[in-house]
Amino acid sequence: MAPTQITKDITLQNQIDSPFLRLPGEVRNRIYGLVLGGRQIQVLYPRLYSAERDGGQNDGFASLEPGTVRKLLHMTEACRQIHAETDLLVFQTNDFRIASNHSFETFLDALSQRQAEAVRSLVWPKCCQLVADGHLSKCTGLQRLIVSKAGHSGGDFYTPADNATVKVHLYYQEMRQAAQDRIDAWEAKGVEIEYCE
Repeated sequence: MAPTQITKDITLQNQIDSPFLRLPGEVRNRIYGLVLGGRQIQVLYPRLYSAERDGGQNDGFASLEPGTVRKLLHMTEACRQIHAETDLLVFQTNDFRIASNHSFETFLDALSQRQAEAVRSLVWPKCCQLVADGHLSKCTGLQRLIVSKAGHSGGDFYTPADNATVKVHLYYQEMRQAAQDRIDAWEAKGVEIEYCE
């Protein structure tokens, strides 16, 4: 639907009267970055997210904030100009932490193609076989994968105790190698890999 003349007049008046919109673009961009970015958003289940400003390593269940992404997106809809300046910033400036293939698939299905393509940074799950490469490839703007090499039991980089059976050691050795192979393949595609403990 084309904007009416009244809508156009209101938009123009907002641009003239709004103290925020009269700020230089560089200042507004800095504010947008502080408000909308710098979080680690854990994709848990449909409509359930956890966001931490400092990107701390929580298990995703300690401080849930349902609807975090939705709330951040609502902020981008305050007016047409703010929307035009910020509509993809939530996806470009936050780390999305993958909990499972199902939750990631559901999350991607809820995004528009532009939003999925704007995702720049993903935190690899502790068990990479939980996420299909086909889902990751929908994030065509992906620039960084954050990989935890902490050896959580059942995770990709877990090393069993010395007294574990040979079969257990071989199983986890194969898991570590499979995970590393997938991570190396993404690095070969130009995605930066950041390791953390």
